[in-house]
Amino acid sequence: MYPIDATFKKFNEVKLIDVMAEKGVYVFWGVGKKHPLYIGEGYLMERLEEGTFRSSWTNGYVTVLNSPYPSKNKRDGEIVEYAFLTHSKEIGCFPTFNKMHGKRKVVKDILKKHDKIRINVRHRNPLKPPSSKNKLSGTIRIYITP
Repeated sequence: MYPIDATFKKFNEVKLIDVMAEKGVYVFWGVGKKHPLYIGEGYLMERLEEGTFRSSWTNGYVTVLNSPYPSKNKRDGEIVEYAFLTHSKEIGCFPTFNKMHGKRKVVKDILKKHDKIRINVRHRNPLKPPSSKNKLSGTIRIYITP
């Protein structure tokens, strides 16, 4: 099994300095929206500098992937992004601005070496609006199998 831990926090629960130069997964929400605006992975600050989602900085979630190995953080981010994009489509809340459905090749490569991928989502459910009461009392486990 290939485990990934993803502790999601609302943007207003993190200090900018803690996420500025870190890779992770982020979910932007619009105020009053029933589905996210965008799900992405990589450096949060780079996405904010683009300007498209600057107004959503206070409305969304982020998890920092903090393995000491940058390539693992990138790979894990792509896997979590893929899982959320796939799941959001299944439950009818696919993000407004995502054009692609994630990088399935990364998932396939991991599944050549492991029987399954398990994503442990903790603290917040990023597929629910930040305005909702979505603090998790436990862990959501997402499994990806061949």
